[in-house]
Amino acid sequence: MQNTYPQENPFLDKPLPPKTNKGIAVLQAIALFTIILLVGWIVILDQNQVKGPSMQPNFYTGEFLLTSTIPNLITDPNLARALNADYQRGDVVVLQKPGFDDFVKRVIGLPGETIQIRDGYVYIDNQRLVEEYLAPDLYTNGGSFIREGGQPILIPEGHYVLIGDNRPQSNDSRYVEIGFIKREWIKGKVLVRIWPFETFSFIPQGKYRLE
Repeated sequence: MQNTYPQENPFLDKPLPPKTNKGIAVLQAIALFTIILLVGWIVILDQNQVKGPSMQPNFYTGEFLLTSTIPNLITDPNLARALNADYQRGDVVVLQKPGFDDFVKRVIGLPGETIQIRDGYVYIDNQRLVEEYLAPDLYTNGGSFIREGGQPILIPEGHYVLIGDNRPQSNDSRYVEIGFIKREWIKGKVLVRIWPFETFSFIPQGKYRLE
């Protein structure tokens, strides 16, 4: 005889679904986010401090900067340029030449270009470089390597010319002891000024034009 009774007893409570602890889920999400931030901090970001007057008035001694090391993770310069992840003119960077302490300087000359200083200006491939992040009347003097009024100098592949914003008080690529900077000596591109708090700011690529 066919069973006509319902398969479930309507007088018995159905088992409750397992409870999810939302608090634990939130903590797990926070922990994961923290781990991602720490990995990013260790692998991608570096912290550096400004020392000396060479980047005044844009940067001052004692300021702390965060730099991105992403360009250094891409070892092929051609690939880095294709991805727009390489160092560009106007970038503020931190470098460490062997035998020297860390420097904060600005990228001025790129691999394969010629550079010259005359009449108080930098010339790139015989075009005057107008640097909008500098005072209009600031005079760029030559040094023992890139001499005032000298012939244009070819920047080798894989090398850069880095110069401080405070041209009268900056030891940089204009001088023999610094000279051309190898790409692997550049530690990273400055992204953020984090200290003092009142000067916290993001650091854009410096504006310029060639004319």
